[in-house]
Order: sequence, then structure tokens, then C-alpha cells
Amino acid sequence: MTRILSVTIDIEDWYHVSASNVGISIGGNNHSIKNNYFERTNVGGIAYAIRLENQTNKLSIIGNTFKTCDYGIVFLVTDPNTDCHKYATISENKFIDSNYGGIFGSYMESCVVSGNTFYDAGDEPILFTDSNRISILDNIIKDTGVSNHVLLDEGITVRGNGFEIIGNLIEAVDSSAIAAISVYGDGAADPNTSYNGENTIIKNK
Repeated sequence: MTRILSVTIDIEDWYHVSASNVGISIGGNNHSIKNNYFERTNVGGIAYAIRLENQTNKLSIIGNTFKTCDYGIVFLVTDPNTDCHKYATISENKFIDSNYGGIFGSYMESCVVSGNTFYDAGDEPILFTDSNRISILDNIIKDTGVSNHVLLDEGITVRGNGFEIIGNLIEAVDSSAIAAISVYGDGAADPNTSYNGENTIIKNK
């Protein structure tokens, strides 16, 4: 595992094939993670190809391939009162045979997830909770129904405000999928302090 918590880092063209739980653990600002290959040889348990630590700002995660990882990219939060991930760009990545999901984020703001492909990428390929102003654009999510793979449950699942969910292709074959897109709130009455799905736009091709 590579663990990086400071300075600005460009991680490009690495080849990670490992049974370890975490490929890259990184925090801080302005990092670029580009054109890497991640494959986990021991699927099961909780394993992240890329784990973002507590607070990050202006990350670029572009053009990577994630194969047989339990999760491809996970944004961690230790203290929701102080931690937040902002301005991440996650584009043109491939997620293949995930056990649980491709991208998971919580307490995120003003991020873009675009042009990624998810093939048999777990039951929830894209999942964001307690987040604001996330653009999820032109991604492809396919569940091929291959035996022994985790079937798609919800293609895109979000809780928060100001989401743009536009131009995504979601396709399930022989799946137990409940919903292509699920947008939900926390039920709180005060829209200024809660996540009620306000100003969310959904448009698909």
C-alpha cells in the first residue's frame, strides 16, 4: 500500500496487482491519479483501490482501470463536522467486476463524475451520501448478468442537494435491480441543514 498525506503528487502509469486491502491511501490537495491499473487478487472483505483520507481538495482521478476491487474509489470522512471533499474530478475510469461498488463518497461538494464505465461493478456502482452539487454525467453502467458476480441493485444512488444526473446509460440484464437512479433525503424539516434532494436535475439520453 502507498499512503500519502501531504504535498502535491502525480501518480501516473502504475500497475497495482495485489491482495492487499488498499492500493493508494492519499489525502491533501491538487493530486493527480491518472492512467493506473488496479487489480485485487484476493476479493472479499473491505478493500479499496484508492482511499481518500478525510479532507481533499481539487483531486483528479482520470483514466484508471479498477478490476476485481471491492470498491474502486472511496472518500472517507472521520468527522462530518469538519471533514469534506471538494472539487474532485473523476473521469474516464473503468470499473470491472467490483464486489460492492465503483465510487463511494460522503460529505462531498462541487465534484464531477463523468465518462466512466462500470461493468458488473457491484450492487451500487455510484453512491454519494450527504453531499452537495455533484455532477454525474455521461457514465455507462452495465450489469451483464454473469454468474457469480454481484448483481446491480441501484445504478446511481444519491442523497443530498443540487445533483446533476444527466446523460447516463444504465443497463441491467438478468439483474435484481431495484432502480436505475435513486435520489433520497434524510427526512429533516430544515432544508438549510439537511439533504432533501433540492435542485436536483435528472436527464438521461
